[in-house]
Amino acid sequence: MAGPRTPLPLPVTGSREPLRRHPVVRGVRHTTGPVTVRAETIAEFARTVRHPRSQVDTGGSGAVAPVSFAATVLTPALGAVLAEVLPDPAAARLLHLDQVVEIRRQAIEGDRLLCRTAVDSYRHFADYHVLAIRSALVDRRGAVTLSATTSLLTRIGGDRPSLDRGDATFLETDEPDIPTEDAVVPLARLRIGTVLAPWSTALTRADLLRYAALTGAGSMAPSTIETALAVSYLDRRFGPGATPRRLRTQTSRHLHHLTVPVPDSATVVFGGRITGLDAARERATVAVTARCGGRDLFSHASIDLRLPR
Repeated sequence: MAGPRTPLPLPVTGSREPLRRHPVVRGVRHTTGPVTVRAETIAEFARTVRHPRSQVDTGGSGAVAPVSFAATVLTPALGAVLAEVLPDPAAARLLHLDQVVEIRRQAIEGDRLLCRTAVDSYRHFADYHVLAIRSALVDRRGAVTLSATTSLLTRIGGDRPSLDRGDATFLETDEPDIPTEDAVVPLARLRIGTVLAPWSTALTRADLLRYAALTGAGSMAPSTIETALAVSYLDRRFGPGATPRRLRTQTSRHLHHLTVPVPDSATVVFGGRITGLDAARERATVAVTARCGGRDLFSHASIDLRLPR
């Protein structure tokens, strides 16, 4: 009978030798960092993901980063783990990604964050690997600021499906021309089923490359720019007092992956609907959609928020 799981935060350990030939891989752990959060990096990240409020003065504590800024620390750590445990690490082999992120507090200018990751489970089925990774961002006091569980389905062997197929139909910006003015919705007006005003934004290849440079997304670690833009969308709809507490996203990379070949741009349209509401506790759950060129960029996305009155 299996013993109890090690609670987060995980102890600091060095990297172990790759266990790539084993049908089950457990105990592989990494600690990366510390990464110092700088005001200029927060500002650049916020501009890249179109976040409307990036540098909020917290009474001398410094700029507050968007919740999605955590990707700048989390993504490189995930890439390091994937490179160790997968026999052929390549983004083209990632078929499905399911990520749940729990936020305790947002990163603040001056934070020094460690990312501790551990392989929770690793299974091999025929031509596929199923992998679950737990992660935690820890500040200089040892407090966990964010935790995440990332589950991936990866394909091994055979030909690799291509992510750069030049899909003209995918990149056609046939979404409606939607005004980008903010339309803040007060808590008192929300009901289950309330549909939020949409928001559209154009992305270029330069935007994707800038996001990849900031977060370390590359040949292995997947980009999460769609999730970061979804957080920016909800900030526009609920104002600066709204605080995301939990995010869950599911993507099938070869169906939903956003690609923008040179020199094209693509228009992404975000929408939202209230699926859960607790007005007394000032909490709401929003199902978020993102569409580009007639395709969904999420198979599922939901964000739990604490809302201002």
